[in-house]
Parts: sequence; structure tokens; C-alpha cells
Amino acid sequence: MASNSNNNRRKSGIKKIVTITGRALARRPRTSVAQRKAEWESTLDNFDVNKLAGLQTAMSEFVDLITVSVMEDGVVLTEAQKFTLVTQALARRDIAEFMDVVLWRLKDIVWTHLNSKLAEEGVEDPENTNGEIEVPALGMKLCREGMGYNDPVIDEELLKERLGDLWEKVYTCQVIPEQTVYTLDPEGLLDLLKSDPSLVKKIEDAIIPGSPKNGRLILRPI
Repeated sequence: MASNSNNNRRKSGIKKIVTITGRALARRPRTSVAQRKAEWESTLDNFDVNKLAGLQTAMSEFVDLITVSVMEDGVVLTEAQKFTLVTQALARRDIAEFMDVVLWRLKDIVWTHLNSKLAEEGVEDPENTNGEIEVPALGMKLCREGMGYNDPVIDEELLKERLGDLWEKVYTCQVIPEQTVYTLDPEGLLDLLKSDPSLVKKIEDAIIPGSPKNGRLILRPI
């Protein structure tokens, strides 16, 4: 008990010293996922032979590494088992992040190809159009899917400002305990615009166009 009390007093004293001196506590530098992936991109762009050779070795040994069991009869890991477990986790992380970078590069190449090809074919909006690259010899195709645009939205505050007193005609009102909720009725707004087309110019800025979708790169059988 006396030992614990002394340790606590020591820790408390050190914290006070740190506070007084303003000396920062030493911390191990940390890297984010984005930073590590940026490093892999740089490795590929610059063809860093040493780092790529290290990755190649890690990937060739990966199956052997992850098949090493760290569990035996007990549930408390030994220091050697802990080392193996963390090594497995680090190998999985590095390979997974590298493969994400590879996917980005594949996607960039496919997108560039499809944009050019669709433009040559006269497609109106090639950069936001689905497409595919077929390789019959492999029986597979790379597909760009999910392209297009998100639904447009309405800036309702701006809409109310532009409509003035007319905004109440295009909102439904619901009174619930201690609160009144107004909900835009798109059909009501459409009817109002049909009855008075001059309002279109007033509210056009309140219509926020749909943004382009990111799309997905999918590998599929032909």
C-alpha cells in the first residue's frame, strides 16, 4: 500500500512539473491511414525498389505468417505470441492499404479510358456515364457502375425568402405538442410555378443541382 501511495505521489509530482515547465510529454509519432496510403502512392510513382521489394517479401510470406496460431491451451498470450499477433496485424494492414492504392490507380486508368472512349462515341456526358472494359480471353470485364447524379435538393430558407408570403402555399403544416412543423410539398410548389411562371426566375437559385456520383469499379464475369 505504501508503495502504491508513493507511486501516485510521484506521478502527481511529475504532472505538476510538466504543467509548470510547459514541457510536452514525449509521444510516438503516429501516421494516419491517408498518410500511409500517400506513401504507397509515392512508392509506386517513384518505383521505390527497396520498399517494393520489402512489400513483395511480406506478401510472399503472408499466408505462412497468418497461419501461425498464437493460441494454445491458455488464453493469456506469451510475449512471443503477442509479437506474432501484432506482426500479423501489421502485415494485414500494410497489404490492405497497398491494395487500396492499387484499386485507386486501376480506377483512375479505367475512368480515363472510358471518358475518352465515350466522348469519341458522342456520349453527351461521358465523365458521368457507366461503361465497361471487356476482356473475352479472361471471361471478365471491369465495369464503371453507379455513375450519374444525385437528386437535386432545395435550399428551403432561400426558397421561402424568394417566395415571400407565398411560401405558406407550398408547405404543409403539422402541429404537434409544443411544436409546429412545416414540410415542403413539391407538388404544391409545382402547381404554384405552373400558375405563375414568373416565379421560376425568382427561385432558381434555391434549386441546388444534383452532384455527380463517385461510381464504383466492379470486376464482373462477361
